[in-house]
Amino acid sequence: YCYEIWGGEEISYREAGCPSGTTVVSAELFYNTPARLKFIKKDSTEAGYVQTVVRRAALARPDISFKFIRDGEELLHTPGDNSLMSAMYCVYGTKYVAGMEKVSASYEGIQVSGYVSKPTYSQGNRSKQEFFVNSRPIRSGTITAALESAYKNRIMTGRFPACVLHIEIPPVLL
Repeated sequence: YCYEIWGGEEISYREAGCPSGTTVVSAELFYNTPARLKFIKKDSTEAGYVQTVVRRAALARPDISFKFIRDGEELLHTPGDNSLMSAMYCVYGTKYVAGMEKVSASYEGIQVSGYVSKPTYSQGNRSKQEFFVNSRPIRSGTITAALESAYKNRIMTGRFPACVLHIEIPPVLL
């Protein structure tokens, strides 16, 4: 189906022949809301925010193919082959993937899996630390502290480990 909305008004809803999957196209989101326009930053800044959301979604769901196109240029395309390694490669590149080690553990129904950096591959900031709980991206000081504690005395002060960690918690424990 093709569902088209413009300014909150339904323009069309019709059957459409296309390959399997979902395509979402958003454009001119704030064209009719001038009060919000003053809060919008430069196009490149706003595009960076959107790219961050798409990047996190791609790492959260490696089973789904994501494609991010800005101004006609493809900036990100993941295969959707259910391989976290493939998604990390598409998001961060060869050097990042080469510096990662696979990890997996479980305790009392909680499962942790993903990749952490080798001690020789550390970062100057925490920007490449990605945590997901039940496929949702999170920021957690507690989890960050636990990760960095595991690397204590293995990496230099002022350097940080990289990771993409998926934590699966049974909903009854949340």
